[in-house]
Amino acid sequence: MEAGVQVLKQVIRAGAFAAALGFASPSSAQYQEVYVVSVRPGSEAAFEKVFGSLREAADKTDGSLEWLVFEVVTGKTAPTYRIVVPFAAWEQRDRWRGARQLLSAAFGADAGGRLWSRAHEGVESIETEVWQALPDSDSHPRSEVANFYEVYVREVRAGTEREIRDLHRKFKQAYDVAPSRPSVARSVLVYGRNQGLVFRRASAFDRWADLDNAEARAILSSHFGAEASRAMVDTVRAAAVWTDHFVTALRRDLSRIGQE
Repeated sequence: MEAGVQVLKQVIRAGAFAAALGFASPSSAQYQEVYVVSVRPGSEAAFEKVFGSLREAADKTDGSLEWLVFEVVTGKTAPTYRIVVPFAAWEQRDRWRGARQLLSAAFGADAGGRLWSRAHEGVESIETEVWQALPDSDSHPRSEVANFYEVYVREVRAGTEREIRDLHRKFKQAYDVAPSRPSVARSVLVYGRNQGLVFRRASAFDRWADLDNAEARAILSSHFGAEASRAMVDTVRAAAVWTDHFVTALRRDLSRIGQE
């Protein structure tokens, strides 16, 4: 993974801090381009300030631009942001605008250049991912963006991905009839390290108390029985190469949702 100024320059040129034309929520978009940005502790305010400028620039120049910013609130050691650009089809990317272009158009070349330079400060690393939705494994999708997402990212051993996909569809059967109506969205990594073998489950919730009724093992056990559900979970764990688990909080103040 690259680090520092060069990485952030690369991401901004790619349009990470611009946005997709045509908003789709994380649970309903066909694709999501995600930029995972780690910043030095103490640099959060400086990093976040650029999004206020970008919102203002979008208001002045192009009201259709939209993006989502999530802050990882549990599960990471350094301040981490996940910048999400949902899109429905690859042709939309031809119309994305880069952040430097957006800032210069709104504030002029000199002022836009200064804002551009400040955006690089404090960034330690960034990783770019593209995820494709797996709607046949989703349960109770939401049309609006939730306040929080509990996220599991898991890479599986080559040769087990078809079995894991079959299990995800079985899990959907349990989630669909669970009284708590959990909103679960699954996706597969299509651009990134070990693409095709990395799966993501994002469970939406609006209050921390919602997690008290969202324990996956209990939902599966209630539907399939304790023994069968344990065997399914054990199969997933045996196939796993690694698992990442964290919670993200939507930063509405940094995002531009629905042309707010």
